[in-house]
Amino acid sequence: MKKKVLMIIGIIIILLAVIYGMIFLVDYICVSHGKLPVLAQKIDSENYNGLGYRVTVKYHKNTHQIEKLTMFAFGKTIAGVESNYLDTDNDPNIIIIEDGKIQNENLLDTFLKNADNKEPSTLQINNTSNGNTETITLEYVTR
Repeated sequence: MKKKVLMIIGIIIILLAVIYGMIFLVDYICVSHGKLPVLAQKIDSENYNGLGYRVTVKYHKNTHQIEKLTMFAFGKTIAGVESNYLDTDNDPNIIIIEDGKIQNENLLDTFLKNADNKEPSTLQINNTSNGNTETITLEYVTR
């Protein structure tokens, strides 16, 4: 009888540990890929609390793009992502293509001219359907 009770308690402890590990792993993967945690409770716009871990979020000052995500557990940083968001408001020489349409066409000629002259040029592609931003910088290196 005593053996049976200990075995049941052991199985329950193992199941709880597996469930906790799965919850932790889901949010760890989300944070590692630059996405907000799914199973953690939102405390405010920049903090999430999970079971034994917390996630902090820093947003870009002018947009709602995630600039930095950090996951803490056991007093240590265990996951973090910092995006390289380019602030186009401060650089008028960046050509922006949003959903296949050039937003500032006057810079396209400059971009092509710089490419022909082997000068640095920057192209930013925004996809509003999933919120991704890709930046392509052309720089010519002489050897």
